[in-house]
Amino acid sequence: MVSRVNDLDSDYKKLNKLAEAKMEILNQEFKSKIPLFEGINNLIKKYKGKTNPNIEECVSELQNLIWENRYLIWKKNMPQNHLEILKPNILFKKTLGYDYFSSGKYGVPVEKDEIVEVAGVIDQPNKLVMISDKFPSEVQNFTAAHELGHSILHEQSILHRDIPIDSIENDRSYNKIEKEADKFASFFLMPTKLLKKEFKINFLSEIFELDEGSAFNFGGKSLPDIKKECKTLRQLTRKLASSKSFSGNRFDSLSNKFGVSVEAMAIRLEELNLVKYYR
Repeated sequence: MVSRVNDLDSDYKKLNKLAEAKMEILNQEFKSKIPLFEGINNLIKKYKGKTNPNIEECVSELQNLIWENRYLIWKKNMPQNHLEILKPNILFKKTLGYDYFSSGKYGVPVEKDEIVEVAGVIDQPNKLVMISDKFPSEVQNFTAAHELGHSILHEQSILHRDIPIDSIENDRSYNKIEKEADKFASFFLMPTKLLKKEFKINFLSEIFELDEGSAFNFGGKSLPDIKKECKTLRQLTRKLASSKSFSGNRFDSLSNKFGVSVEAMAIRLEELNLVKYYR
């Protein structure tokens, strides 16, 4: 009996020592992340609830913070370039402490007890983000970035995204808060400097101008052929957003590389004035 008690006591001490060692590791890990958490909190204090915030500046500060602390956020498969840190789902879970779900259909109540299906919902008080998997992966990604924008810019408790990026620019009724969140998502997923760099690599110039030479680089086509195919600036930017080859070089399309829809990328290329088009 005494021997059994001694064995139990020895096991207890070993387990207790192991538990203390694990607690120390967790404590050190938490301390190492304090600058990251402080940086996120300071960013939120600076921009949340502000009128007409500089959204691109906010996004740039967030991305710099993520890059500087990437070794804390990603314990495995740490990003090797800035494109790999553009993961809103990971940031929600690893830096903002949100529960993140991507499944099923989500609806929100509107007038007369009607339920309207939405692409995503954020519940800030309960730290919860829900993204509908009914939509293509690139739309889910944009919606997640949109909700990330809400979490940093806006004070409203519960917000949802129900209009795809493709229709926003022509919808004047789309409210200011939702437009700001979409701007945040666009800047976050398609950063100016990084997109310009990739654009130049793919199309061999800082600004694409449609002429005989550039038309020929699309598989030997003539200028009239391309103009027949692309009758407007938007049609041309869509072509550039989805193209996988140019001047004999093959590459991942810009829309796929940045994880957005062709339409979202086309709009962004126009915003940055990267494409000249003359009828």
